Amino acid sequence: MAPPIDAREKLGTALRQALTQMPLSKISVSALTRAAGVTRQAFYYHFSSLNDLNSWVFREEVTARLTTGSGEWLDAIETTMLWMHDHRDETASAMKTIEPNDLWAFFASHIQELIESRLPGTATATARDVVAQHFALATTAHIAQWMLSGLEVNPSLAIARMRVLMTDQTTPALARLAQ
Repeated sequence: MAPPIDAREKLGTALRQALTQMPLSKISVSALTRAAGVTRQAFYYHFSSLNDLNSWVFREEVTARLTTGSGEWLDAIETTMLWMHDHRDETASAMKTIEPNDLWAFFASHIQELIESRLPGTATATARDVVAQHFALATTAHIAQWMLSGLEVNPSLAIARMRVLMTDQTTPALARLAQ
């Protein structure tokens, strides 16, 4: 027997579907709860507002893109930024709802985990942590600059810059720390 799908997941799915047809500003809690097959009480048990639900969906979507795939870590960053660009309305709303420090900490911690998972296991834990944190913070700064510029510009320029500056740089950084 499959585990029951909780109300949050149902509401998230309903919001994702609704956003394919209209902007967030045109979606109502009533329409979402009807589409999700849950009560308004269930909605407000999990979320304080539509923006709160959107922020949760945003974090889920970003996390999914940063944690799937086994290629280069910059590929996951590119996938994430392209998704954010394609979903500017939701991303902009999440930026308004999530406290800036929380948003940047969210990106930095998830990107650090992503990078650390791709580093060679032969390095010390401290070296891996230092290198992953450095590249995560640099990447988060690139993402923040792009997001704060309004999300209108295709992120390909920021991604191209990151690729020039960061491709194949983590292993040499680990080696320098080992000296």
